[in-house]
Amino acid sequence: MQVRVAGASCRRAGAGRRRGVALLTVLWVIATASIIAGGMLLQGREAIGAAQNRMSLTRAAWRAEGCAAEAEAIVDEGLGATARRDSLWGALDRYVAERGALEECRVTLRPAGLEVDVNTADEAQLR
Repeated sequence: MQVRVAGASCRRAGAGRRRGVALLTVLWVIATASIIAGGMLLQGREAIGAAQNRMSLTRAAWRAEGCAAEAEAIVDEGLGATARRDSLWGALDRYVAERGALEECRVTLRPAGLEVDVNTADEAQLR
């Protein structure tokens, strides 16, 4: 009988030492799953932000193309009248602003060759 009692008490002592292992394992699994889920949420948020930036960039490009096309149409209309052509080249900005069609666009228009890049210009161009 003493052997059975000694064996039973040994089993109980061994079982008592291992009882917290399951709790620690479950806690580690929960912590690992939380870290993985947090990483996935962060990656998802960054992907959504990048997609929103691409959408905004595309919309801005469309708006800029629309403004450029509208300004080009106004200038073509103004240059169509031969009497005003010579006086209009120097005042393209004012002419487009007076038309008032470009309410949400800020366009700066200058004839080609009006400005000179002083860093790359030779002596003849500077004169």
